Amino acid sequence: MDALPRVDIGMYLVEFANIFTLSRQELMSLRDWALASGAVLVTSPSIVSVSTASGPVRLAVGVGSLISSEKPPIRWLQITSHDWVDGCPSGSKEPNYHVADSGDIKVKGVAVAIDYRDPPSLMANSMRSEAMLRSQTEGQPLLVIVDDETGKQWPLMTLREGAYEINAAEGKVRDLLEYAASLYSSCPSGV
Repeated sequence: MDALPRVDIGMYLVEFANIFTLSRQELMSLRDWALASGAVLVTSPSIVSVSTASGPVRLAVGVGSLISSEKPPIRWLQITSHDWVDGCPSGSKEPNYHVADSGDIKVKGVAVAIDYRDPPSLMANSMRSEAMLRSQTEGQPLLVIVDDETGKQWPLMTLREGAYEINAAEGKVRDLLEYAASLYSSCPSGV
């Protein structure tokens, strides 16, 4: 088991909830910043102390949050105490994922994580989306989208030969999965 990363006073926290309003360009810019700075990707909910207008507060941070000693390019909170978080340093190795370049079926529905231990799947879990998907996929399903009209489950992301396969060729969920898969697969403990 990997050691839990320590976060220190003065480090910066980007809460995962803050990324949902980002454009694709902003999201990929945040990803590039995280990889270059070696930001800690939170892989399981953790507690940290942060400064607020009313003083320090203990805050539960979710899967997908980022913590770094370098100032992030989007809204952040500052860490006010030493803590250990359940996470991994991004940018430790080359990201390992593939994204579909085309799709043959348009699906609208909600994303459901099949693997409850996979951080990228958890980051997209319960996300409503419309995406252009490949109908033929290979690998172990990690995340599916449940079609609003038919109830059919379509694989959004699979694990194949040690790499993430993102089966969405377009859509907000595709952007989020590319962001998440690139960060987690660059961690020492990632795929």
